[in-house]
Formats: sequence, structure tokens, C-alpha cells
Amino acid sequence: MRFAFVSPLLVIAALVAGRHVHAAPPAPGADASSPARPDEDARRAEARRHFEVGVEHSDRSEWDAALVEFLASRATLPTSKSTYNAAVCLRKLQRFDEALEMYETFLEEFPDASAAEKQIAEKELAQLKASVGVIELRGAAKGAKIVVDGRDRGTFPLAGPLRVGAGRHTVRVLAGGFLPFEARVDVAGTTTVTLDVQLVTLTAAGRLRVTEQAGRAVDVVLDGAAVGKTPWEGAVAPGAHTVLLRGEGNVGTQPVRPSVTLDQVVSLNLLAEELDASVHIDPLPASSIVAVDGVELGRGAWEGRLRPGAHEITATAEGFLPYKRAFTLQKDATETLAVRLERDPKSALFAQPSPSIVFELDGSAPLGLLAGGDLADACTGACSASLPAGARGVLHGVYQLGSGLGAGVDVGYLLLFRSTTGRAARIEPKGRPLNAGVADDDVRLGGLTLGASAQYHRAGAWPLTLRLGAGVLLGSARDARSGTFTNSLSETYAVRASESAPASFLYAAPEVRLGRAIGKHLEVNVGVEVLLMTALAQPGWRDRAEVLAGGAGRGDGLGVFGQQTMLGSVLLLASPGIGLRYEL
Repeated sequence: MRFAFVSPLLVIAALVAGRHVHAAPPAPGADASSPARPDEDARRAEARRHFEVGVEHSDRSEWDAALVEFLASRATLPTSKSTYNAAVCLRKLQRFDEALEMYETFLEEFPDASAAEKQIAEKELAQLKASVGVIELRGAAKGAKIVVDGRDRGTFPLAGPLRVGAGRHTVRVLAGGFLPFEARVDVAGTTTVTLDVQLVTLTAAGRLRVTEQAGRAVDVVLDGAAVGKTPWEGAVAPGAHTVLLRGEGNVGTQPVRPSVTLDQVVSLNLLAEELDASVHIDPLPASSIVAVDGVELGRGAWEGRLRPGAHEITATAEGFLPYKRAFTLQKDATETLAVRLERDPKSALFAQPSPSIVFELDGSAPLGLLAGGDLADACTGACSASLPAGARGVLHGVYQLGSGLGAGVDVGYLLLFRSTTGRAARIEPKGRPLNAGVADDDVRLGGLTLGASAQYHRAGAWPLTLRLGAGVLLGSARDARSGTFTNSLSETYAVRASESAPASFLYAAPEVRLGRAIGKHLEVNVGVEVLLMTALAQPGWRDRAEVLAGGAGRGDGLGVFGQQTMLGSVLLLASPGIGLRYEL
């Protein structure tokens, strides 16, 4: 045998070893050394044949066909390899809930499997549980039949949780004397969705009578659920229904679609025959309405027997283009049809919103987390320095795609204030001793910000905006300085002076904002922006004007403070604020 799954090497080795003996693994509990009965030999040969065909399909990544063969092998003679491989196929087909159940069956039915195989299966189980949710049904009548995506899941109340793969599902509940209940539910992985079943009493109905021409007692399957054996008669809702007969082995009928009229009896006299071919239809999306040869089979997957020969399948689903395909069934063969509908680009269900132009005006109050500079570094002891704080306004103009991604330009203004009080300072008179004293500085940084940004905007009642901007600040910084000093004559004098210097910074600005939609176009939001600024031209006190170190005609004459940077080369600001966003 060969095994081509992207799966454990141990399984591959086991299958390759099996090829040398040309036999499928023996049944659990069987003694391979003891003589086998003829019927057991036949079962082993049949199971091995299905298994080998399944491996050939898996080599070609034909997972639907491989699954059918592995399940047939398992039905004939359950083995750990056919069970494990069926679980792998189910996962490849994204039938996560069924794959989860099959791995659980593997661990329960084959406790003698190797430790490595068990470890791999347990790892798969842990991963699959994240892709499986639960539908909890409430309010259904006892004994009501439950069908999910065309698959019979038992009767209410269920013995265990109704597990389904993550995604959208169609749930049908059928009970005698009630109208069929149908609902579509979205189930996320690891979550439980509660569905309240509201069965409406069938007050206006017609009657359907079904007999088998040869008088045989076979199952009557009405709208995907077995309702009794022929001859059968019951009240059904007016409208079209899908009916077929199902007996032992291959005996049955192809589906028919009678229409029941209010207060009338519709009789079907069907002939059960040998249907020597079968088909499994797996539509995507699972809510698709499937029909074969013009007979509607219902929503979701369908599996049944048909006559060998040419057939036609059609499928429809909201938001998708109609699907049509001809296929041929061979005698004694099973055909697996993966029906994949394509999205309708004109459907409003999947249509992306049109691109739009957006304007947003934000106002915020930045607070410096990191500012630096010689003035702050010299503030020690009794000196005190305030945190940089100020105001910022920004106008964003954005071109936004329907997906919410956008790019735009940003124009704004930043005003930042910082003060130091009681800083030890000195004046340097020409040819005279230094004059010591204390000084206060009021620094103001102001400038125009020009930049560009990329953003993502998630619409809804509570819109979310993520933005990353970058650009340049072009402006100036001003230091208004005052202080008290003592000259060489021990005279105390006051000084007031100011200087301005150009300032330019590169900035990067990540931002997050949470809003509230007001009507279709308007949004109010709050958020926080982080400004990381790197100086291109660091502003500083450059001694462009001299100060008088004492009274007029006395003292130490003219002096300077010495060059000092007003702010550091790197600024880090947190800027919380509010905004108003308008989308054209």
C-alpha cells in the first residue's frame, strides 16, 4: 500500500510495511495466525480493495473520493488505518465536526494503537476543537427530527451536543403535525449558539399518500427525514416536497417532487428498484439548494442512490451564481461531487462599498513623556520642571477603499509649552567673573505639521480607526527667560530676555480611535496618538543678544548665558483627544 497524506511518518511506514503482505490490517481482536473463514477472507479482501483505492485517490488529493473509499473499508472491516485516514480526509474537506468525531472514534475503538499515533490524533483533536462549535436547540417537540445542512443528526432531545464546523449552517426541524422549522445560524469555533425552535401547528394542510407498487414495506423519506414505511399517509404543509423510497441494500427510488394542495390528497405510487449507483453531493456554501435532474433535494449536502447513467446537478444560493453540471454514474460506483458556487459580483451580499473621500478633524492635548534638552537636564535640587503640554489640531484628508483601507494627507499645528523654575544659572560678563544666580524659563514650541498616513477604518455602530502617520514639523521655539543674579560687586540684579530659534522635526504617529456613528456619514470619535519626533534642527539658546550684568553704568557690563538646547533631539508625546469624521 502507499500513503501520500501530509501526515505522520509512522502511519506512512505502517502502510508501506503493509504493502509487502498485500493485506489490510486485521480486524481488532482478530488472530492473524489462525485460519480465516471464507466469509472473513472475503470481507478482508473487500476492505483491502476499498482501502487501496482510497490511498490512490489521496495520492491525487481527491479527498472526497478517498473519504468514500475509506468509509467503505471501515464499514466492511473497521481498522485503525481506515479510521485514521477517514479522519484526515474529513479535515482536508473542512468537515471539522465529523473529523473531530472520527478522531475520537479512532482513540476509543483502537486503544492498542501506538503511542505515537495516539499522540498525533490527540494533537489533531486539540486543533479541531478550535474550529468546532455547538448548536443548542430549545423548544423542539420530543422526537422531532433534526437535519443540519442536509445531514440527519438524530431526534430531539439529542443524546449529546450538536457539534458543527465553524461557519454558517442551515438547521431544519421536522415533527408530525407541525410546519417544518428552518433557520440559518452562524457558529464560531469553541462557541455555543442557542437556537429557539418555534414549531407552528399545522392547521392548514393537504395530505400525501405514498405506496410502493409491488406492495413492499420500505422507508418513506420526506424532505430529508424518514417518516414511516409504505403504505404511508400523513398531513403535510401545502407546497412542493421531496419524496423518495429507501429499502435494504440498493433498493429504492430516485427523488420525486410532488406538489401538495390545501385540503387535497396527493397519491404517489412509486416502484422501488435496484439503484446500482450512488452519489454524494457536498455544496459550498452549505446553505445551497441542490437539485438533481430538476428535482429539488433541499439545502446542504445530499447522499443517495440513483440509476447509472447521465444526470444533471444544479445548485443555487443567495449571492452566488447558479451552478449546473452534467455527470455520469457508473454501475456499482459512488461519485462524489464537490459543488463550489462562485460569488455573484453583482450581488449586494458581497459587494464592497465604493471608495470614498473622508475628512476628519481632530483636536488633542499632547503630554510629553520624553523631552530632554540642556534646560531640563540642568534642573536639579530645588529646581522644578513641568511636563511638556499643549494643544494639537490635525485635518486628515483620506481616500478610502471599500475594504476600509485608506491613505491620505495630514495638515496640522502643534503647540507645546514647558517651564523650569529655580534653575541654577550664570551670566558670563566679558573679562569679569561669572555672575551666579537662578533663572526661570518658559519654552514654547510651535509649528506646522505636514505628513501622510495610512489607515484602516472598520465601519459599524462603533467604528474603529487604526492610523499610522509620518511627516515633518516646521516651526520655531522661543525661550522667555527671567532670573536674579549677583555681580562681582555683590549687587543683586534681575534679568529678562528671550530668544527664538527655528525648529524642525521628523515625526511618526501611530494612532487608534474608537467612534460612534451618527447617521450615515458622520462619526464622533475619541482616541490617542503617540508622536515620536526626531530633530532635524534642534532649537536652542544661541546668545544672539547680550544682557546687562548689573545696573546702568555699574556692575560687570554686558554678558551672555551660554548656548543651551531648549528641547532634546528626541521628543515623545502622548496625545489623547476627540475628533469629528465625515465621509462623502
